[in-house]
Amino acid sequence: MKQWSSAFHAADAASKTLSSPVLSVLNVYFYLLMKFDICAIFPLWCILFFRRL
Repeated sequence: MKQWSSAFHAADAASKTLSSPVLSVLNVYFYLLMKFDICAIFPLWCILFFRRL
């Protein structure tokens, strides 16, 4: 769980710096990951996210 915490803080800092919608989405996603530990959904989320780009 520690790697998710650092990833969340990195995304949080980046979203504050760049205020990009993509980073905001990542920020929320990492927050949900830490809260609910939904690691199993991660690959699915990646597929859905990159299909929308």
